[in-house]
Amino acid sequence: MHSLHQTVNSMSTPPSVWLGAQSGMAVDAAIRLENLRTIWRARGLSPTIAAERYGRRVSFWSDLLNGRKAFGEKLARSIEEQLGLTPLTLDQAPLKSRVQEPQPTYVGRGLPEVAHDLNHFSPEHAPPD
Repeated sequence: MHSLHQTVNSMSTPPSVWLGAQSGMAVDAAIRLENLRTIWRARGLSPTIAAERYGRRVSFWSDLLNGRKAFGEKLARSIEEQLGLTPLTLDQAPLKSRVQEPQPTYVGRGLPEVAHDLNHFSPEHAPPD
């Protein structure tokens, strides 16, 4: 049995990349799935733990998280209730996009460097003129 982290990390294309290629209800389901995965990572859940805490079969949670189960509005509301979430939480803009990521700082010849790595920048790593 894979843990949630293994399952999420084994995905070759993150949902944020393919969201634009889908339309209508498929986009809603993709957003719900991405948000559910974000919540699961934050809570340290796995399909086995979810089955024990919230009911349903382990295979249900596994299939849902791996995109093998349809993730419609009715199911989203039911899961929100089970997880103690505010209604429509799973339908909001992707939760992980609300987390502020460190922004790169551009130095020297326009090379992106993360601010905490500035001490490691050296001219020999700069591109030739």
